[in-house]
Order: sequence, then structure tokens, then C-alpha cells
Amino acid sequence: MPAPRPVDCPPADSYPIEGIFYRLSERPLLVGDIPGAASWLRPHETRSGMYWKQPHLVEAHALSVFESRDEMNRARDLNPLMGRKSLAEFRIGLDQGRAINTPSADGDSHHDWWTEPEDLTPDALVIEEKRN
Repeated sequence: MPAPRPVDCPPADSYPIEGIFYRLSERPLLVGDIPGAASWLRPHETRSGMYWKQPHLVEAHALSVFESRDEMNRARDLNPLMGRKSLAEFRIGLDQGRAINTPSADGDSHHDWWTEPEDLTPDALVIEEKRN
């Protein structure tokens, strides 16, 4: 069972999104594999992340996703640790949570996505294997 979200989570300025999105999956997965629950850990559940064991923070409950495959790959190419992960594609429906567009140095299509329900595991498929 996931940690409870803070009262102000998702943030008031978040909004529903829909469409095709991209996220890095656990490794080592091959093209056609279905990413498991480990690919959908929230930041407060991820040992190596800056929000590890900080479920009181709103940001610690959002998944990092990209709307642009090219921008996701650019981010993956800039970080050797990310390059070792496979790329998964999935669809977000309007009823699957709320998001905020959070442009990064890697691209403008980055979003923080608070899933509904909190422990949602989207139907995703690996479309590219690791790069290095």
C-alpha cells in the first residue's frame, strides 16, 4: 500500500492530461516486454532518489514522464544511469490522474504526473532497449 499523499497533493494548479507518454523502465527489459511495478515506483519509494522516504512532500508522489519520445531519449543520452534503462510507451487517460508541465533542460514535454489511483501501474510496453 502506498504512503498517503499530503493534503495538497496533487497540487491545485495540476490538470488532467491524456495521450501517449514515455518513461524509463526497470532494467533489463527487451522490446515488447511489459514494465513491472518497479518501473512505476514513486520518488519517495526510490532508494537512489532525492525524495527517498519523504512522502510528506508533494513532489515525492509524482512520476516523471515525457510527452516527446525525442526529448525522453535526449534526457536518457545525457545521463549514463538513465541510458542503461529501457524506454516504455504508454497512454494516459483523462481519468488517470493530474499533471503539471515541468519543462527541463532536456525538453519542454516533461510532466510531473500524480496518478489516480496513487498506485496505478499503466499498461506500458518497452519500445527501445537500453542504450549503453
